[in-house]
Amino acid sequence: MALGWLGILKCLVLVLPLVSFIPEGADAAETLVRQEAGLEQLAAAGGDWNSVPGLKFPGAVAPDVKDLAGCQAFCSEREQCFAITFSNTPPVSCVWAAHTLDYDTKYTFYAQGSDGNFMAFSGMKQLDDPLMSPTLVNKIACENGCRRDKECKSFTVSNKADECFMSKQGMDYDATYTYYEKSAPKDLEIISKALAAKQAEYTKINNAKIIKEKGKSKRRNSKRKMQLRLPCLVRKRLQIQPKKKRKPQQKKRITKIVKAKMQQKEQTRKLNRKTQKSRQRP
Repeated sequence: MALGWLGILKCLVLVLPLVSFIPEGADAAETLVRQEAGLEQLAAAGGDWNSVPGLKFPGAVAPDVKDLAGCQAFCSEREQCFAITFSNTPPVSCVWAAHTLDYDTKYTFYAQGSDGNFMAFSGMKQLDDPLMSPTLVNKIACENGCRRDKECKSFTVSNKADECFMSKQGMDYDATYTYYEKSAPKDLEIISKALAAKQAEYTKINNAKIIKEKGKSKRRNSKRKMQLRLPCLVRKRLQIQPKKKRKPQQKKRITKIVKAKMQQKEQTRKLNRKTQKSRQRP
């Protein structure tokens, strides 16, 4: 599993320098200029870092950092640090993170800037929950929904289908910041193991969620079947009523009444016999 992730991450070493922010309506020439600028920044970083200009990534602030070299050194000394976001604009800011960007050529990520406008980052996505389901709306509806939600800071849309993911995480567009991600072979191996562990955790959570949903569905079906059977059971119960248990006093009284009726019937039969015999005599 780790080797598989390692292979994917090695491919990202070649792909990531080409992932740059693309404002809506920008022509091909402007895009190529940004891509060349990204390659120059990668070369300046010594080849061990991939970069995405304009992206402010959430994380923890690194203390006592004065320049980009110091920020990269701070991250390089820590295995749990996978990426940094650096701004040279005073005051200097260095933010490090134990996670990386989520790359997917099928999606485009939109980060909101300080002016309220959204900037597009092609080939990326941001999901607050890896198991979340998309909202089936187009890009315009997704953006409007994010603007209406005060907690929404960014959104991701599919390039081919109407799929929308809104995010409350603080990944913003800021032209003064640049995102750097480790790309040295030894770092990629560490990152691949961390990604494999996260994938296993997500799979475990997802399996538990599926089992829970199946249990709920089974209980709902059982309840529905019982509701459908209930009228039939009520009718059957009304048709076959169990005999009520009588009290001893009631039994004695009923027995006396029955005996009296039987005696009366017997006397009536005797009287009828006598009457018939008297009529038969000459």
